[in-house]
This record gives sequence, C-alpha cells and structure tokens, in this order.
Amino acid sequence: MGEPILNLSSNDEWQLVYNETKKAAYLNSTDYRPIPSFQLPFILHSPIILVEASNLDAKPWWFLGCRLQQIINVGVAPDTAATNLLKIPVNRPKLVRFARLADDYLLKIEIPPWFDSMKIAIHEYTGVIGDKTEALIIERSDVIRVDLARIEAKIDQL
Repeated sequence: MGEPILNLSSNDEWQLVYNETKKAAYLNSTDYRPIPSFQLPFILHSPIILVEASNLDAKPWWFLGCRLQQIINVGVAPDTAATNLLKIPVNRPKLVRFARLADDYLLKIEIPPWFDSMKIAIHEYTGVIGDKTEALIIERSDVIRVDLARIEAKIDQL
C-alpha cells in the first residue's frame, strides 16, 4: 500500500467521539488514588485519530499527558491483543495513524499518576482514505484503455 491521500484540514472530515475529564479519587486534602487506566466503551473504525490530553496545571516542560494503546481482536486466546504503547503529550494534540491490522479496534488509555485530573478528547477521521497507488491507477486507466483499444485495432488488422 502506498502513501495515504487525506483531507486532514477539513473540519467536516473529523468527528469528536470522546470528550471527558477523568479525576483521581482524593483520600484526604492532599493524597489521592491515581486515575486508573480505562478502555473507551465503544469501537473505533478509522486508523487515523487526533488525541488531546489536557491539564491546566501541567508545567510547560512536562511532556507526557497519557499513554494510548490500540486493542484489536485476534483469532487466538485471549481474543484480544494490544499494539504498541504510544505517548500522547500533555496540552498538545497528537495525530495518530495506526497500521490497518483490523477493521475496528478499541482504545486503552493510561494517565500518569502525577495528574489528579486529565481531559481526554479524541477525534476520529471520517474522510476518505485514498492511496497514491490507487490514484495513479485511476489516472492511468484512461491511457491504458486507449492503448488497449489501439492494440486491439492493430490485432484486428492482422
């Protein structure tokens, strides 16, 4: 498969599928239980998503906002497998492109224990995912048809 052809700049090609703030459980005024990892309660279909992990208290030099893992169904026990763990920066949206290993998948999110809250927003790319190879084939198909017709005419003359 060749390089993808996408229309990422169009607002119409994106759908906000998740937007929630997760909060730690405070035990007293200073101590809290870290936010547990969680799995989104729905299936995603596009291999391209935009992930935002936001926290207003994060220092400008902090990097890690959350870790993200794609969970796909596989044909052997335990029926699911996780792909690579991706680091999503805090307060900086990250475009994520997963390999097309499955038609749909789940997401698991882990928030670092030093955050007592984190807003997670996920936008799914809903636009057409073309391919430069496909575009080249479509572009060349007219030329191939003309050449084929010319060759057939020459064969008919023989």
